Amino acid sequence: MNSLTFSIASTALFCFGTWANTLPCRVSSDLLSSPVVGFQAKEIGIVGALHKNAGCIINRKGKTGENEFLMVASIEEGKKLWSMPGGKSASLKNEIKSAKQKKTFTPSYEEPAACTASREAFEETGNEVIVEKLIENTKYFAVFQCSFYNPEKVTLSKTFDPDNDIVDLDWHSLSELKGKKVPLRFPSDIVQFSKIK
Repeated sequence: MNSLTFSIASTALFCFGTWANTLPCRVSSDLLSSPVVGFQAKEIGIVGALHKNAGCIINRKGKTGENEFLMVASIEEGKKLWSMPGGKSASLKNEIKSAKQKKTFTPSYEEPAACTASREAFEETGNEVIVEKLIENTKYFAVFQCSFYNPEKVTLSKTFDPDNDIVDLDWHSLSELKGKKVPLRFPSDIVQFSKIK
């Protein structure tokens, strides 16, 4: 059975489990203390819905003072489409893999939505993040605002992409997105990006 351990530091929740290859899941203490739908407190800490997919909005102020967002691109139906870093929970990925192999899947852990967002951001951008704030939470997807854990060491190179589906990453401004200068994988992402001040 895989183990999932939590320890709370002054500013973050650290989740260590074999699902994340011991990559820490850093969650701000503000997020931990807020009532978050889809999370429930247990003796070991905070765990989320088993099949919660999640994404991270990572932003910075551009040269003109406008918000820019770190986005990743993948190829779908021959087109390069952009989205926020994010994806399926590790437990859902394992269930899909088991179904393809016609095996019975029995989940032995739950990956919290915040940790899904953190892991996916790392896998798709090569940078560790702190999950700061819940922006939107629907039945199947949670969107978080995230910041870089090591802002002075940020690189734009996909160093680890186990799904091998990210072909590019770059910063794009809200005006570029609203002006449809950047083809989006999920046009509804603009709504979430617009919520970031």
